[in-house]
Amino acid sequence: MPEFRGWGKIKIVHPLPAALIVVFLCGALQQPPPPPALERGIALARQERLEEAEREFDSIGEADPYYWQAQYFSAVAKAQLKKNQAARAILERFIARIPDHKDARYLMGMLLEEAGRFKEAEVHFRKVTALAPKDTRGWTGLGRVLQEQGKLQEAVSALQRAEKLAPGDPALPALLGGLYYRLGKFPEAAGYLLSAWQADSDNAELAAQLAACYAALGDAANLEGLLESLPAGIRPDAEIAAGLVHIGKGEEAAGFTLLVDAAAARPRDFRTQRLVADAMFRSELYQNAQEVYRSCLELKPDDAETMFQLGRSYYEDRKIAEARDLYRRAVEADPALAAAWFHLGVAERALEKTAEARAALSKALELEPRNPEALYHLGMVALREEDGAPEAERCFAQALAISPAHAGALYEMGRMRISQGRLEEGLAFIDRVLRADPNHTQAHYQRAMTLRRLGRTEEAAREFEIFQKLDKEYRERRKILVKKVLTPKSKP
Repeated sequence: MPEFRGWGKIKIVHPLPAALIVVFLCGALQQPPPPPALERGIALARQERLEEAEREFDSIGEADPYYWQAQYFSAVAKAQLKKNQAARAILERFIARIPDHKDARYLMGMLLEEAGRFKEAEVHFRKVTALAPKDTRGWTGLGRVLQEQGKLQEAVSALQRAEKLAPGDPALPALLGGLYYRLGKFPEAAGYLLSAWQADSDNAELAAQLAACYAALGDAANLEGLLESLPAGIRPDAEIAAGLVHIGKGEEAAGFTLLVDAAAARPRDFRTQRLVADAMFRSELYQNAQEVYRSCLELKPDDAETMFQLGRSYYEDRKIAEARDLYRRAVEADPALAAAWFHLGVAERALEKTAEARAALSKALELEPRNPEALYHLGMVALREEDGAPEAERCFAQALAISPAHAGALYEMGRMRISQGRLEEGLAFIDRVLRADPNHTQAHYQRAMTLRRLGRTEEAAREFEIFQKLDKEYRERRKILVKKVLTPKSKP
C-alpha cells in the first residue's frame, strides 16, 4: 500500500498538515477547543508514538463533540500500526455517519486494497474522485484496484487522469508502464518504464519489467545496454524476465542464454533455479530440466513439488520407472499433492502395475473428485481387469459429465459400444471424438471400420484414406524424433 507523510515526520496513509487539523477540529461548526486527549494524541503521533496516540484517541467518549474526529484519527493510527481490521471497523461507522469525508473514504479504499478486496476498494476510490475530482490520490488508487480486477482500459483512463493532475507524480510511470505492457502496447510501456527505472535504478521489479518490454519489442541494443548497467544483485531478475519473454516468442536460444546466465549468477537461489527448470520443461528440454531440478533438490531436498516436476521431466523423457519413483517420493513428502498421485497412477499404469495404478488414481480422485483425467485413467485401469467394463464405462461417463469434449473418454465409450455390436451408438461417440480432435488417428480408424460394417463402403474408404495419411505422418515424426537438448552459451 502506498505511504504518505503527515503528522510531521511519521508516515500515515493520507496527508494531514497542521492547518487541516485545525479546520477539521474547530471548523465551521464553531465547536469548543478540542479536548486535551485529542491534542496529546496528535502530538504523540507526530513523535511516532502511535500506540500511545491511539490510546488517547480511543479515550474520548461518544458524548464528546470531538468523538468522531478522534475516531477518525484512531483509525489512521491503527492503520499505521497494521491493525487494519480494527481500522476498517472504525471507518465503516465513521463513513456511515459522514459519508462524504473524502480522506476517510480514501483511507478505507487503501485498507481494502491491502486486504485484496479490490471491488470494495473501487467503490471508495470512486467516491473520492466524485468528491474531489482534482485529487490525484483518488484517481491513482482507482487505477490500481481496477488493474487488479483486470479492468485494464479503465485503469489506464484513471491513471491518465491522475497524470494530467500531477505530471511529476513518481508513482505513475511504473503503474502506467506496467498497464501498457499487459495491454501489449510495448512502445508506450517502454517509455514509462524507462522513466520509472531512471528515477529508481535499484528497483529490481522495474528493471525486470523494462527488460521484458525490450525483449517483447525485439530491442536487443537497449536490452543489452540495460543489463550491462544493472547492479549484479538485480541483473538476474531482469535476465529472467527478458528470457521468459524471448522463450514465449519462440526465441529459445536468446531466452535460455539469459536464463542460464541468471541461474549461474544465483546458484544457491532456489527460486531462480526453479524458474529456469520450469521454463526448460515447458520448452520440452527435458534433459536440461532434469539437471536443474536436481540442483533444486540439492538446495531443498524435501520439496515435494520439485520431486514431482523432476518426475514429470523423466516421464516425458520416457524414463517411466524413474518418474514413478520420484512421484512416490513426492507423495510421501506431501500426501495432499493431488497432481503427484495422479501422475503416479499414470506411470504405474504405463508400467502395467494395475493394482498400484488403481490405488494412486483413487487417492488422486479422493483429493480432486472432479478430475476428468483421473477418471479416464481409472477407467482404463478397470478395462484391464476381469469384468471391469461396467466400472470403466461409469468412469468414462463421469469424466464426460465433467468434460464433455474429453476425447479419450469419448473414444473409449464409442469403442466399447462398437465391440458390443451397437454400431450406430458407437459411431455417434466416434464422431464426437473427431469434433473434439480432428486428428485423432485411432478415431478415424474406428470410424472407417464401423462404416464398413454398416455397409457404407464409400464413406469407409474415404475415412480409411484419412487414417492412413495421419498414421503415415505420425510414423514419420517418430522416425525423426530426437531428444531435444539445448546448450546455450553465455557471453564471455
